[in-house]
Amino acid sequence: LDDDDYLARNCIEEMANAIALHPKAVICSCQSAQVDTLGAELSVTRQVGSPQRLYIAQEDIHYGMLLEMVPFGTPAQVAFSRDGFLSSGGWDSSLDTNFDDIDSWIQIAQFGDAIFINKCLAYRTIWSGAYNHKFSFQKRLKTHISIKEKIYALVSEKYQGQLPLLWELVAYLRLHWGLVALKRGKLLSAAKLLFPECFSPIAFSPIAWKLLLLRNTLGCDMKLYHKLPL
Repeated sequence: LDDDDYLARNCIEEMANAIALHPKAVICSCQSAQVDTLGAELSVTRQVGSPQRLYIAQEDIHYGMLLEMVPFGTPAQVAFSRDGFLSSGGWDSSLDTNFDDIDSWIQIAQFGDAIFINKCLAYRTIWSGAYNHKFSFQKRLKTHISIKEKIYALVSEKYQGQLPLLWELVAYLRLHWGLVALKRGKLLSAAKLLFPECFSPIAFSPIAWKLLLLRNTLGCDMKLYHKLPL
């Protein structure tokens, strides 16, 4: 937890109660609010479905992560089991706040189920000088591709016939980061990311555009999720 992030008073209690209902879980995520340095709310992460508490079985997690249907979020909103964390090999500090959290969730999720709580229980402070904002869009893209490759390798056998091709995932990631750069007014970076795709068949990949839509709308396949009792 960063020193400028904080939890709701009932966060630990809510997570502990949910985990007690499903002991097979090794990771638990809640909604979080993004706030500015004065504490004013900027946005809240989206719900996963409508029930207040859900879980997803281990064999479904990596498939859902690959296709943007399982949004664990940042460390401020995630709790995980000590045993799962140690079994995963721990935190990869070489990533330097550039997807290091997601990398850890990928590894921990090999060892059990995941719980999602549709309540805002954490607060993450956003400020312009954040260290991870200093990474170039090209570096973020490169790391994001390697993260997707790690997830791809861990997808359960039951989904192998349903996976997009790796080049389609790369096309989607280039589109995503190109549009992020464009939104932030970084026109040169956006051009470098988008134009190679715009003039190739990759730009017309329906899978790439579908993944982009899923990311922006958090389109979840609710067949992956199971309701926990209230």
